Amino acid sequence: MKRLVSLVLLVLFVPLAARADDASKRAKVQEMLDMLHVDRTMAQVMELVKQQTTSMTSHTMGTNLTPEQKTSITDFQQKIFEFIESQIGWKAMQPQYVDLYASTFSEDEIDGMLVFYKSPAGQAMIAKMPELTQKSMVMAQQKMVSLQPQIQQMIEDFARSAAKQYPPPQKQN
Repeated sequence: MKRLVSLVLLVLFVPLAARADDASKRAKVQEMLDMLHVDRTMAQVMELVKQQTTSMTSHTMGTNLTPEQKTSITDFQQKIFEFIESQIGWKAMQPQYVDLYASTFSEDEIDGMLVFYKSPAGQAMIAKMPELTQKSMVMAQQKMVSLQPQIQQMIEDFARSAAKQYPPPQKQN
């Protein structure tokens, strides 16, 4: 009888303990995401998306527009941006980020990361990472600019080779 009671208690309380552990882990993940300012990073990404959306729409619509057309386009761009923000903005993605980190890292690993991010070295990393990321992006963009002539030549060579290998079909009348 005691075994049965013990087994029933075990079956009832193990899921509660697992949920408590999961809640603790998720809270730690959220703390880490807050420390890393992921919300700010996502806001910057969303600003880039907004700029790209505006640029694409403006390019598509042209420059000779009436004030009414400009207003209409601006309203449309805002509608697109709000849609994108609702789908991939921080508020929409935060639960998925927590799930992703919680499923990727063990609680011990998360604890270790929190200790690191709270240390002077971790705080320096957090503070300097945006600048480091920006500089690395500029470096990669500069490299791509220098590679463009070679890439363009490779594309042209490929196009000529493909045209010889796969000539366009002859039109039949």
